[in-house]
Amino acid sequence: MADMIQRSFYLNEDDLKYLDKLKSQKKCRNRSEVLALLIDEHKNENDITIKNLYEFMAEKVAEKLIPHLTSVKHGTNKTNSNTQVIIELLNGIYYQNSLKDHVIDSEIKPHGAVTNSRNIVKERVLKQAYIKQNRID
Repeated sequence: MADMIQRSFYLNEDDLKYLDKLKSQKKCRNRSEVLALLIDEHKNENDITIKNLYEFMAEKVAEKLIPHLTSVKHGTNKTNSNTQVIIELLNGIYYQNSLKDHVIDSEIKPHGAVTNSRNIVKERVLKQAYIKQNRID
């Protein structure tokens, strides 16, 4: 135990009885040890309370965000699915028009039209992101 400093405190009779009860329960030698124990417990309880508050806040934020994130995920999956369908349709057109050497695939060199389309889409996405960032809600 750290160096003790003597101080005088005024307590009512019920508080003294409570300290004596805790003294016997906690097997402390005197009331000063009981007070020190209570203070330590209180310090730790405040730390636990703050941790509980953080956990509670995290749970509430997650409750609000998860439905939105789920809808974003579904939208992204739908967009990806639609994109794959469009690529397959273009592949079919290329194949039907005897352009087998230019079928869209990540493993072969893309046709010039595909490269141009990718650049246009990339620029459009960047422009939309810029507009969205600078918009005042």
